Amino acid sequence: MEHENTEMSGFGITLSGTGDKLKLAPTLTCPVCKQAVALDMLPPEMRGRLILGLRVRQMRDDRGLTQEEVADEVGCSRVMVTLIETGQRDMSLKLARRLAKLFGVSLDDLTAGME
Repeated sequence: MEHENTEMSGFGITLSGTGDKLKLAPTLTCPVCKQAVALDMLPPEMRGRLILGLRVRQMRDDRGLTQEEVADEVGCSRVMVTLIETGQRDMSLKLARRLAKLFGVSLDDLTAGME
């Protein structure tokens, strides 16, 4: 099966796959130190936040929404959306449910791959 590769600017992470079914490449570039980091070397909670954040970013981009529009729809700040998308912040279950509803996916699909 052939996959479309998508480079997500600002993250330094390459995703492969199509639509909402995306997989992370084995390495990523740290946005702070610009060094490549093996994904499996990250603590599980950080890896999970990155996976979820990238999934939120991809779903937002696929639907042509801005961070501000997502924030308004789910009842949080644009800064919170930024922090979630970059893996710097966890989200509440309530917010995860609102995002899943906004994107038209199940909560399980939104959080798939998290530990």
